[in-house]
Amino acid sequence: MNTLAAQVQANKSALIAVGASEGFLDSIVINAEHLAEADAIQEQSKGGRMQATQARVLALNALYERARKLSRAADLVFGDAPAAARFYKLPQRAPEVEDLEEELATDS
Repeated sequence: MNTLAAQVQANKSALIAVGASEGFLDSIVINAEHLAEADAIQEQSKGGRMQATQARVLALNALYERARKLSRAADLVFGDAPAAARFYKLPQRAPEVEDLEEELATDS
């Protein structure tokens, strides 16, 4: 777009002579400037992406650690009510079939 705007500015009088409207030619230059500004803003926002991602990871890890503490406390607080404890516990992954086979083999 910048190349087009530069060509329009360089050949504006010739373009007007063959029938192009001055307003249309000016709008090309203005749109090229807006596009260049938006591109600069986008490039600047990319620069801080890694720091923003790292901050989100740290925040989510802190939240997960708090959830783990609540999950462990559920067994103590609701020791006599397993249904109530399940409400506060984190979901557990189902063991893989291979893990179960290995566990059964070592128990025998």
